[in-house]
Amino acid sequence: MPDPTAYVYFALRGDFDPHAIAASVALETDRCVNKHLHDAERQLPRTSLLDYARQETFDELVDVYTLAERVVDILEPHAQSLVAALRSCPAASATLQVVVWFPAASSNVSTPILGFSQRVIAFMATLGAGIDIDSYRR
Repeated sequence: MPDPTAYVYFALRGDFDPHAIAASVALETDRCVNKHLHDAERQLPRTSLLDYARQETFDELVDVYTLAERVVDILEPHAQSLVAALRSCPAASATLQVVVWFPAASSNVSTPILGFSQRVIAFMATLGAGIDIDSYRR
């Protein structure tokens, strides 16, 4: 299967026990990494990581609006438990993470539809989450 051209997910990062937060939110995680667990000598990763609701596209036309809406569709039923988990752990920060990949040498690639609906922005504000957009060339 080819690599996705873009993906969007909800992430928690910081100094916290990701397994405790994951247990308090009845939602399957896409990634759960405990700070310093993998390489204690080099202290990597430097923060705990907890990712939810990853939505990918393999299309040439990347529609971030739609991907972000799908993330919120998954998270919305768990809003109260996510807010409670974040309040119980002030060292965790929440982010809607957007990653877009561009082909290295193609001028015929469509630029992404990049933006967020009021619903997505309001929901992220409810969680106290920021939005981070990364773009890369393959």
